[in-house]
Amino acid sequence: MKPPIPTRSRRTLSLALAGLLLTLPSFTASAVLYYDTDTGTAGLQGAAGNWTVTAGTNNSTWNPASDGSGTAQTWANGESAVFDSAGSYTVTAIGTPLAGNVTFAQGNVTISGTIQLGLGGNLSAASTAGNTVLGTVQLQTGADSTRHFTNDSSAGTLTIASITRATANATHPVVFGGSGNITVTNLQNLASGSITKNGAGTLTLNGRSNQANQAVSVNGGVLNLGTSTHLTIATGNTALTLNGGTLRTNHDRATGIGSALHGITLGANGGTIEPTGVTTFTQPGQVVGVGNLTKAGSGTLVLSNASNTFTGNTIVAAGNLSATGANSLTTSSGYYVTGGSANSAALSIGSAQDFTTKTVNITASGGGIYRKDLAGSAAYTTYGASLSSFAGGNPDTTAQFLAGSAGGDRSLLTSFSATTLVAVSNDANRISDVFSLSGTVDDIFVLQLNVTGIDANSYLAWNNSGTWANATAGNIGPLGGSAVTGFAGSFALSGAAATSNYLGSWGYDTGNNTVWAVIDHNSEFAVATIPEPHVGLMFLGGFGLLGLLRRRS
Repeated sequence: MKPPIPTRSRRTLSLALAGLLLTLPSFTASAVLYYDTDTGTAGLQGAAGNWTVTAGTNNSTWNPASDGSGTAQTWANGESAVFDSAGSYTVTAIGTPLAGNVTFAQGNVTISGTIQLGLGGNLSAASTAGNTVLGTVQLQTGADSTRHFTNDSSAGTLTIASITRATANATHPVVFGGSGNITVTNLQNLASGSITKNGAGTLTLNGRSNQANQAVSVNGGVLNLGTSTHLTIATGNTALTLNGGTLRTNHDRATGIGSALHGITLGANGGTIEPTGVTTFTQPGQVVGVGNLTKAGSGTLVLSNASNTFTGNTIVAAGNLSATGANSLTTSSGYYVTGGSANSAALSIGSAQDFTTKTVNITASGGGIYRKDLAGSAAYTTYGASLSSFAGGNPDTTAQFLAGSAGGDRSLLTSFSATTLVAVSNDANRISDVFSLSGTVDDIFVLQLNVTGIDANSYLAWNNSGTWANATAGNIGPLGGSAVTGFAGSFALSGAAATSNYLGSWGYDTGNNTVWAVIDHNSEFAVATIPEPHVGLMFLGGFGLLGLLRRRS
């Protein structure tokens, strides 16, 4: 038997409901009443009934005792309501009853009509509750105006049609929390009150939600914007703060969370943006802060602001993150593509950004993509470097372009893998991970791979239809008249250049563990350790055949 809860006027209350202790935030109320449609029967009885402000038919449906042993009472505004009966039933609110707190302990309960939630009140569903559905919840006006909406039920969703103000121009901060899911169709007219999302659950906003001048903070779980949601919030870089939480969208949003005036702050715990499906979320406002930015979801996130300043890591776990502004990602402290082919993870850096000093870490074998766009005659060196840092395969491998200029607009599409796309007969000679490159057309460039274990027998190899061969043998153009082959040292010391006169040059640098080559084709590339025999003969004949064997785009 549950012990009765006495009348009290304190501002903190603990309720023992179905064996669960719930501590509710402060509010002002005179009593706790339990919904009970049959006070003559032991235990609380849940059935269809009315929740009215004044005495009348079916109004005496409240019991002061948690075990149902008390005498039936009528409702008085300011009391707290508890629904602790199993089963499914609907309660009709008549006359806008005001409750200090509203708690759903078990059962599937629907409250139709409008109720008002008191100052500092908490509307909550316990872990033992089922589905809870409410019509309109008005927020009582007063100095202590923060309201809490909490769902800890894993079995049911707390669904609210509308949350609105009882009085115009009142400020109403609202906090959503709990491990369960909450859906609100219209969250509006809250003036300048903030909206905070805590807890591991998902808050879904549908309809024209949040129409006022609020700042929004997501400190845990997911803020999910429905298909027709308009998130009109405060301007400035604190319009949306992600500090351990996720912003999820499931439709195209060309202006992000609002416009170029609406920024995102990444707190110390970082934040995740998750466009789902094939949707695109474009954020024109600034992204600032110290936390990591994680891209999740199969959709595309576009960062178009040229003055982003966040300093955390950039992590692409799924889908495409496209940075198009001049400084959309240049202040980030690290770049990681952690998703593979299963979730099509890709980091795309626009032509306006110079990544010469940056390194993109590919931590998933196969499918993690780094794309660098080049405009006009841009230098290939603006690609920076990419590094394979996944478990398995060969030692971590770094790819870098040392020279070359684009012959037009280019999109360099690169990735790393522990294995080749086409089986290679002499794969035992390979000592690096496999670097895949496309998008160079017929530009002449210098590609360098770095891996531990380089010796005088090492060279840059390409996958020639199932055989590792010297990468220069796949060139489209003829061997340059000044080509330097088998050079023992760095590209810089060789005197070669990314020109037709030096096309076919290649070398190895044991001091820096690198191999390099002047080439003009795409392929799968790697470091091989056994010298390719008769390289000179391959250069002198068969250029047409070898040109057909190269893989290019």
